[in-house]
Amino acid sequence: MNQQDSPRREMFLQLAAIVESTVPHADLRFKWNCPFYYLNNKIFVYLNNTKKGVDLAFCNGNKMKVDSSVFTGSSTRKRIRSMEYAVVLPEGAQQFRPTDFMVDAESRTQVEEFTDSYKEFEHCIAQSLASIDIEQLQVLLRLAVEVH
Repeated sequence: MNQQDSPRREMFLQLAAIVESTVPHADLRFKWNCPFYYLNNKIFVYLNNTKKGVDLAFCNGNKMKVDSSVFTGSSTRKRIRSMEYAVVLPEGAQQFRPTDFMVDAESRTQVEEFTDSYKEFEHCIAQSLASIDIEQLQVLLRLAVEVH
């Protein structure tokens, strides 16, 4: 999760915090560089990178007693249902890297550009995280525990 570029990293961390606070007895393990949460030694949910952002996948999502239209991720999988959260980036940017904010302290122009870029960066993180409906996600996680 920490290897992701921003604001994707912040999205991963926020979703992980929601999973861990809602289902504190879930066991976190990493497979294929993705965080997987286990219950009773079976995969429960996992976080995954997508082209648009981050996907929170429910392994027995097809058994959950919830209208399938609630799920925003790909619907081509038999058992898995997911919530896909888009990452907001500035126009034309692919991602933010820490090196995007390095500046030569002697250059006033660079400092001004840095300040503007950093404000845009913070705004993108805030917009990305605002797309997470925490209460809805907590309800889905509790329902997933029931069918697991």
